[in-house]
Amino acid sequence: MGGRDPVTIVGPPEDVWLTATMLARFAPLSGARLQVLETASMVKDHETVIARPEMVRTHVSIGLNPKSLGARPVQSWTGPGEKVMPLTPIGQAYKGVSFLAIHHRAQEELGETRPFTKFASSKASGAFAIEIGPYARAMKAIATKVGVASCTEAKGRVLISDPSFRGAEKSRVIGAAAIELKSSPTLRLQAVHKSVLALIECWPWRESDRGLSDKEYHRRLGGIVDSMTDMQTLLWEGDRASQTSSQLQHRIEVWRNIGRIAPMDDDQFQAQEWMAALLQVGITPQNVGRLARSLTHAEIAAHLDACVTKEVANVG
Repeated sequence: MGGRDPVTIVGPPEDVWLTATMLARFAPLSGARLQVLETASMVKDHETVIARPEMVRTHVSIGLNPKSLGARPVQSWTGPGEKVMPLTPIGQAYKGVSFLAIHHRAQEELGETRPFTKFASSKASGAFAIEIGPYARAMKAIATKVGVASCTEAKGRVLISDPSFRGAEKSRVIGAAAIELKSSPTLRLQAVHKSVLALIECWPWRESDRGLSDKEYHRRLGGIVDSMTDMQTLLWEGDRASQTSSQLQHRIEVWRNIGRIAPMDDDQFQAQEWMAALLQVGITPQNVGRLARSLTHAEIAAHLDACVTKEVANVG
């Protein structure tokens, strides 16, 4: 996307102004001007998004500290049906036994009713909850200062984050246009951030590099799409999903058999988020309680209490 053609970013305000500021700060634009075509109203003050820790680092780099917008620190984000998705580690192992195994045995034998997510660490997650309206206006102010302008027509090279937008040639998709997202502002902003970072890393320095950079971008985008699609499938459909990817099937199989989260390339979520999602949709590990047989009931009860009152360091 080098050269003098303009780069037009198309989508809702929070998507396009974040994208514009990231490109203006990090991409080798080679003189191409940036412009924005908004496809939705800016008035969304009542909605809140979660800026994950890696997103906060990007925002600080482009000149926006979330705290300046009245953002509040958070330990988790909320999925459909009030599912709690922790951003900090859960519990702590004891005498070599995983916290999951301890909690599972406590449920089976001690009548433990506190959910797994209740034992998340109290340490700062580095994430913030931000109202969308003030956020988008702040991003627009930063972008405008470095020369990004609004426009009424998509010209030149076009980046699309609005899946309903049609008709642009020489376009690339980012965010919700690349990933079939459910109605979650938090996931949508995460998708924009991740896909734009991938785009910047694949930005061609020369015109002759454009074909190769396109291929590499789509390869990286594929990993982002797979991870976010799998999480959505779990949160919205659970084990009733009509279709699951081979990656999600493998993740569920490993979880059911040994109670572990299988590491995946380009994973967009932390292990505790996958654990919480799996447990909250009713997909539980089999026989993990046997790992905790060496512990007495008194040890288990005391350890759970210590974790929930934060008397031990929660390191996962």
